[in-house]
Amino acid sequence: MKNTVWFLCGFLISLIYVLLTGFLSIQIVGLAGGAVFDLGNQLVAVTEPNAGLLQVLTIAVASGAVLWVLTVAIRRQRSAARFVFRVGFGLGTVAQVVASVTLLVQGFTVMNLNRGPAPWLEGWITEGGSNSAVHVVLIVTFYLLVKSVLAARRGDVEGNDTANPAGSVD
Repeated sequence: MKNTVWFLCGFLISLIYVLLTGFLSIQIVGLAGGAVFDLGNQLVAVTEPNAGLLQVLTIAVASGAVLWVLTVAIRRQRSAARFVFRVGFGLGTVAQVVASVTLLVQGFTVMNLNRGPAPWLEGWITEGGSNSAVHVVLIVTFYLLVKSVLAARRGDVEGNDTANPAGSVD
């Protein structure tokens, strides 16, 4: 039961992170052209074109926060909890990246460049799943998972986990 909760927490953090990154990416693209989009990705105002530095900074801070959670914040948890949390995060992120690629491939042949971003979640997933910051965090997650499996095979115990090293997964 505890592992299920850890898995769901990792999955939920993945959803929030990718969707937030997608939303902010749409804002950045819009601001570069002088457009302001609402939560539904609809044009609501015109402004001076700018780089969207606040949105870029927010993506960087969110990425750093997620990496901190994946490494430091859960360090004192049982090795199984750390592993399951990271698996939940990784699977959630992979699912959203696959959904993003699928939506991009489907829409590419009929894409109308004057249409703007896709509405709501479709736009957020499409942009978030294709954002390189999300891909870097996903690569770090895979690294942490592989490191956990290799440590468990060697019998290493990381952090203050006092469980049986042969049964630990990180």
